[in-house]
Amino acid sequence: MLGTKDIEELATGAVKRYFNTCPLISPQIQENDKTPDWDGFLALYKTKKDVRNNYIGRIGAQVKGKGVTKFKEKETFNIEKIFLNNARNEGFIFFVVEVKEDGSSKIFYKKMAPIEIRKELSSFATKGKTRRMSFYPLSMDKSLIEIQLMGFQSDCIKQSSFASSKEFNIDNLKNANEYEWTFSFQGKKAKFTEDWFNGFKTFLYAKTKYGYEIPVGNGPMTVIFPELSLKHNENVTIANEVVCDSYETIYKKGCYSYKLHDLLIFTSETNSSTNERKSTIEVIANSTKQQIRANEIYKKLVEYGSIIFGNNNIEIKVTNKAKLISILEERISELRIHQMVLDYLNVKNDIDYSNFTHEDNFSINQLYKALIGHKPIGLNNPKPIFKLTFANINILLTCTSDNNGKYFLENAFSSSLIQVSQGNNEDSFQVPVFSYLEKKGYIIFDNIPYDNIVSEYDKYAVIDSRTITQANLNLLEMLKATDELKLQENITKSAYTLNAADQLSKWILSKNQEDEMINIHIINCMQIIKRQRKYNDDELSKLKEIANSGTTMIKAAAYLLLDNLSVFQYIFNSLSQEEQEQFMDFPIYTFAIEKKIDSSNIKTK
Repeated sequence: MLGTKDIEELATGAVKRYFNTCPLISPQIQENDKTPDWDGFLALYKTKKDVRNNYIGRIGAQVKGKGVTKFKEKETFNIEKIFLNNARNEGFIFFVVEVKEDGSSKIFYKKMAPIEIRKELSSFATKGKTRRMSFYPLSMDKSLIEIQLMGFQSDCIKQSSFASSKEFNIDNLKNANEYEWTFSFQGKKAKFTEDWFNGFKTFLYAKTKYGYEIPVGNGPMTVIFPELSLKHNENVTIANEVVCDSYETIYKKGCYSYKLHDLLIFTSETNSSTNERKSTIEVIANSTKQQIRANEIYKKLVEYGSIIFGNNNIEIKVTNKAKLISILEERISELRIHQMVLDYLNVKNDIDYSNFTHEDNFSINQLYKALIGHKPIGLNNPKPIFKLTFANINILLTCTSDNNGKYFLENAFSSSLIQVSQGNNEDSFQVPVFSYLEKKGYIIFDNIPYDNIVSEYDKYAVIDSRTITQANLNLLEMLKATDELKLQENITKSAYTLNAADQLSKWILSKNQEDEMINIHIINCMQIIKRQRKYNDDELSKLKEIANSGTTMIKAAAYLLLDNLSVFQYIFNSLSQEEQEQFMDFPIYTFAIEKKIDSSNIKTK
């Protein structure tokens, strides 16, 4: 029968033999060691072990033997409170080795980092001296154990200074945005995807802006990622043609996807019951041009039956191949008609295909027939000038009868049928169609040719210089529309409108250098710049000059643009009620609204 000394020596030998065959861990453990808490330690190395330059650090180890007649699946053992107290600053690995009479053995282990020991100690009864703890079999996958112990030793170092402090949790964070969340994945590459999506245990740290890592909680947490995305700067080819210069792989539990820019997603998914793989292709493109490109790639893939992502060749099988190709060809043809109509009408916004109906498609086909095919079409309620809506797009059109019950259509912004006049009948003058729009029109209509606004006003100004004044009024309406579009989160259209206003304001300034108007035009240019970026030194100097020399209204505007709010408020309060109301109607007042300027003391009659 084995004695206690025999069991302890066999247990220690089993642990040493296990780690002696580990490439990166050297067991420094002695038989019959008489130190109070440690039987030795495990020395860790970066590459080849027992080489001083490769040394990383060590983990204190305790080994206990236990005689058994039959090996168990899980072991328990009493650990002393005093041992936990002595190990709390550095952590430990504790081995319990079951030993049979024939000398065979099975190793169980438990490792505890400082914050885990802290938790265990906090739960001890006042007079408690030991705690029975569970131990688990030591895996024979030694490379995995090496990875786990390397990570554990690193965690013990990070947690050492927190061993006696209170638990830190997410509720302790005053502003979570000031922290980064860090953790380590201690697993093998072969099981990376499985562990990533099924969840793995790890210590979580809150990293401060100064680089300090604070352990969160009192032990490891389970981290689960619903998906993982990786960008690859490699070509995607079909039939020796590069269709994309990069792609993204998206891993989810049970499936993986290849994403081609914002065009297509190619997904392969395993059926858990049959273990068969099913592949699907989804067009995710938003704009019409992108949809055309996406469907062209889709069609090419179906025709050739394979696609290469970098060096990974994927073959697909398609049922009813001829039918699918026919459907894709019809879709591409349909989308090309959509794009031709959008280009003809100068529409910058993308069609929202998520709300696209058969009626919308019919409307676009009718527009194609009328505008590009120059053929008359039927209209239910014909008007000389009217708005047509398809999906999220609103366009302004004109129509004329063909005297046979049908009508020819024209883009209202290029139609000779529209003439806009200003002034009274005796002294009226013609202005570009843009003066008809006002704020509402710039918000509603999507076929505004922004690039033509300046040239149209320039053409009409040659005939009558009063057009310049009308251009300035139109500029203010454009700025009001810009701000409203931004509030509606229509950022693209807001940007187009602001850019067109910028070009128009510069044209107005170049055409009108009169002393009484020039400061107004400069203020308009400056309020556009403020919507775009910060002022440079020259611009700030010019605003300060205007603030000290202009009229009261101009001074108020200049100080508002300079963000000198107290002076602006003082000048604004000195204006008459009519002037205050006029100022508040100008688009520049949006900066006062943003700064929450008090207008409650506006003068009353």
